[in-house]
Amino acid sequence: MDGVGIRPTLVEHCERLAEAGYFTLLPDLFYRSGSYEPQDPAKLFADPAVRGRGSPAIARRPTARR
Repeated sequence: MDGVGIRPTLVEHCERLAEAGYFTLLPDLFYRSGSYEPQDPAKLFADPAVRGRGSPAIARRPTARR
């Protein structure tokens, strides 16, 4: 998993490693934020309008306690 959440590409990587005999895990670190659509990193980092919104999974995270 990376900063934009679980993407289909990461699932494909895990499946390819599993087919080769490895055990794989792909934890969803944003599971507490509820469901979210996979983000396209190319659009997220290239398009200023999309970048301004950020990742919905990150935007919904609870604020840190002080």
